[in-house]
Amino acid sequence: MTIYPLADDDCYQPPPDHECEEFQHHIDLAPGHRMGFRQVYRRGTSQMVYFAIWQAVRQDEEWHPVARIDCSHGTVHRHQFTQLGENHRIVLVEIPVERGREVVDRWYEPAEAMMQNDWVDNIRRWHGDQE
Repeated sequence: MTIYPLADDDCYQPPPDHECEEFQHHIDLAPGHRMGFRQVYRRGTSQMVYFAIWQAVRQDEEWHPVARIDCSHGTVHRHQFTQLGENHRIVLVEIPVERGREVVDRWYEPAEAMMQNDWVDNIRRWHGDQE
C-alpha cells in the first residue's frame, strides 16, 4: 500500500475558510465577454491568501471558460482553455509553504494585469486563431 502525503504537507494552502473573507465580482469587457475576480483575504487583514481571475465568453446562451489565473495546488498558474475543451496549464511561480501568503499577495496585481492585457488574445486563441 502506498501512503501519499497530505496536500498541506507539501504545498502552500490558504488558511481555513473560517479565518478568511471572500470577495467576488466581475466586469463586462465587451458584449459577451466577461472577467471575474475571486479574492480571499485573511480575516481582519489586507493580506490576500488566495485569488482566481477568469475570463469567459458567452456563446449559445452559455458562458464558456477562456482563461484563468489562480493559485491552487501550490503554484500561481495560468489555464488557457480551448473551444474544444482543452486546458493548457502554465506554472508562473511555485508558492513556498513558508511565507507563501506573501507570494500570493504579491502576485495578484501582475496576474490581474496579465488577464486584462491578454483578453483579446485569449479570445482569439480560444477560437483557434493562433495570430
